[in-house]
Amino acid sequence: MRNTTIKTVTLLCAVALTGALSACTSTPQPEPMATQTAEPSQSASAEPTPTETEAAPPAAAGTRQNPVPIGQVLPFSEDSAFKVGASAPTQVFPDYAVLPLVIQIDWANFNQQATEQGVPTGGPYTPAAGIGISFVTAAGVSYATTDRYIEIENDFLMVGDVYEPNGVINANYAVSVPEGEIPGGVWAIENYGSGAQVFVAAQ
Repeated sequence: MRNTTIKTVTLLCAVALTGALSACTSTPQPEPMATQTAEPSQSASAEPTPTETEAAPPAAAGTRQNPVPIGQVLPFSEDSAFKVGASAPTQVFPDYAVLPLVIQIDWANFNQQATEQGVPTGGPYTPAAGIGISFVTAAGVSYATTDRYIEIENDFLMVGDVYEPNGVINANYAVSVPEGEIPGGVWAIENYGSGAQVFVAAQ
């Protein structure tokens, strides 16, 4: 099992900066992703008949009902300095799953917000201190840790400080989850500072 104490200490050290750089709660669209809003069906009569139905508008991008497709990224909000997504389908093993995570950093945005808050520009940014990851099954059960030590290549928890101009972070994150609970599940990626979440497709 991984040392969650180290992760917690790191979070406490970086949460102030992450909070300063986090944004509000608006929901932009994934890139690239054309979105269409279904128009309600029109009825000839004032009262709909029992067989008439209206097309429901799609859920907002990045929600559990409409997760970000694999290969696309979405910011936590319109003015967030961070975009997140999955670079490939989830790697499934008998008792755990691995998210191929990608984080994109908008350094111009990062530096502007850092300046406004009176903190250093250009980094450092510690990804594991500012972002939390969990797997949510179709039944609504959330898994966020591993119940044994799992050695994976390019472990997200081992990624150190990132500085400008490095604008893309690719890393893997593992959680213990039964293989049979993977279908229909999604990844929840949270900005610790704001509490904003982006849901990402697993497969």
